[in-house]
Amino acid sequence: PGPGASPAPLDSNGHGSHVASTVTTNGIGMASVAPEASLMTAKAFAATGSAPLAAVLDGILWCADNDADVINMSLGARIPLPLGPGFPE
Repeated sequence: PGPGASPAPLDSNGHGSHVASTVTTNGIGMASVAPEASLMTAKAFAATGSAPLAAVLDGILWCADNDADVINMSLGARIPLPLGPGFPE
């Protein structure tokens, strides 16, 4: 996101496209939860499927600055174990 960003970022892994089609479709092939919704695309992750936290935060801010009502993200993280006292191993 940001200056010079592509108006239609490439979905390198297909996950964003899959999630978006669950939200809204053109009515052909499957039902969706919000068929009248409009979508905007934003990309924070590289083609490798990873991104630094700063890129994720930039993506969130870009969506908010462009009047997104809802922001949907699928995130995962590698967290070293054990986490410490009070956390299950």
